[in-house]
Amino acid sequence: MLHKVLIIDDEKNMRWILEEALKNEFEVKSVENGELGLEISQSFQPDLILLDDQLPRKNGLELLPAFLAQNPDVPIIMMTAYATVENAVKAIKIGAVDYLTKPFHLNQIKEVIKRNIGTQVKQQPVIIGESKIMKEIIQQIRLVAPTDSTVLVSGESGTGKELVAKELHQKSNRKDQPFVTVNCAAIPENLMESELFGHVKGAFTGAVSNKKGFFQLANGGTLFLDEIGEMPYYLQAKLLRVLQEKSFYPVGSDTPISVDVRIVAATNRDLHEEVELGNFRMDLFYRLNVFPIHLPPLRKRKEDILTLAHHFLDRYKRPYQLDEETKTLLTSYEWPGNIRELQNCMERMFILSQGGEITKEHVPPEIKNKITHSHASFNKPADEASLNLEEHERELIENALMKTKGNQSQAAKLLGITRYTLLYRMKKYQILK
Repeated sequence: MLHKVLIIDDEKNMRWILEEALKNEFEVKSVENGELGLEISQSFQPDLILLDDQLPRKNGLELLPAFLAQNPDVPIIMMTAYATVENAVKAIKIGAVDYLTKPFHLNQIKEVIKRNIGTQVKQQPVIIGESKIMKEIIQQIRLVAPTDSTVLVSGESGTGKELVAKELHQKSNRKDQPFVTVNCAAIPENLMESELFGHVKGAFTGAVSNKKGFFQLANGGTLFLDEIGEMPYYLQAKLLRVLQEKSFYPVGSDTPISVDVRIVAATNRDLHEEVELGNFRMDLFYRLNVFPIHLPPLRKRKEDILTLAHHFLDRYKRPYQLDEETKTLLTSYEWPGNIRELQNCMERMFILSQGGEITKEHVPPEIKNKITHSHASFNKPADEASLNLEEHERELIENALMKTKGNQSQAAKLLGITRYTLLYRMKKYQILK
């Protein structure tokens, strides 16, 4: 199978020259601007990207971080007709593997491509965990991945929901097909239908050409709908129809398009509660909830904290050592930001330690302060600490109920807990319904 090269250059002649020069040795696609490049790279899945610096709207240096984020394992070579040492250094610092000045000999570009293509080893998703609950989740992933069943992944922010989605894709029969991620919370409501299903030219002001939506880009592969709880209610019915009929209409078109897509959805919301509140369709919830996987917060799997910490530090491929006091601090902290917070913390500590021994001096002060405050509370007499905690919790619940005029679902949402947890607490503290 030929390696894939994606060319992004606004000069039509340059695109033609490069395509002709490379087509016998590589599978080549070319586009004229960065936006199209970002769109097509999800479905084309290139092994190397040639990115021109002088592009309309946004230049190559401005677009480079977006391409690296979307294609973290793909080498990117910058091309420019206006080379400066400053820009070359900046491109390399951002993450480009090389920086070529036009005009260049075609043999030179071939040589550079061959030297860089395949050099960056793709990092497969890794689910880390020695705790009983994580071993059970890993087993669930192993069982459901080879099927086409829809999976709903739930859990707090930072618990690794996208990692689970990627693992499901990599262990499925669709692994060689596109894996497309859609963050439903990040797309403006008025653009979401077009982004999901695409549109035809003239469908609305600004639709100057046909555009494929995420469903078409993911055809044959996996579509990961992150933060599905944020999807507007009116669009939920259209999504449900696609899941049922496996076809849809692009905006402005009366011709249906059939797709074969495996859906993995994720949410940090309690969708049971969202259904009760009328924010999420019950029929869509049951269509998505075919195989639920719930990721526990890090504070519920503390035995995995040091395993994860070592995993993040091992990425630097440099010697390090965690002293015992630091280990105690890491396992005593509650990690409200979960795995994402732990990963950022380990990066910061490694930098501060300059690759040597990592001690408590390198632990961020906000973490040490929270642990100290927590220990101070627990050092109070047991009766006093318990009384203060219960009084505080009861007061929070009563205030939430007062603010929502007794609406339990809204009060639970305000408190960040489920309605069932709220009912349990109300019964415990004998708070009248």
